[in-house]
Amino acid sequence: MKIKDIKKALENTKGQKLKGNPSRRLMTLSTIIYSLLKTNHSRLTNLSKVISPELDFQSRVKKLKRWLCNEYIDTEHFFCHF
Repeated sequence: MKIKDIKKALENTKGQKLKGNPSRRLMTLSTIIYSLLKTNHSRLTNLSKVISPELDFQSRVKKLKRWLCNEYIDTEHFFCHF
């Protein structure tokens, strides 16, 4: 399973194609889900090892931390009923 496959699955459960910032946020969520599945750990440092190896390690950790602390990220927008 790839990150893009996870993003498509999340878009399908939402029932709409996202554009702009919501699409970018969904891509980051897909990356986090992929990392969780790949590493079986939830620490940001472990998740960062899997994503974007071309970026500096600390930059990857900060990216995930910024996403988690973002005021626009809440359960209303990203909760999926299964």
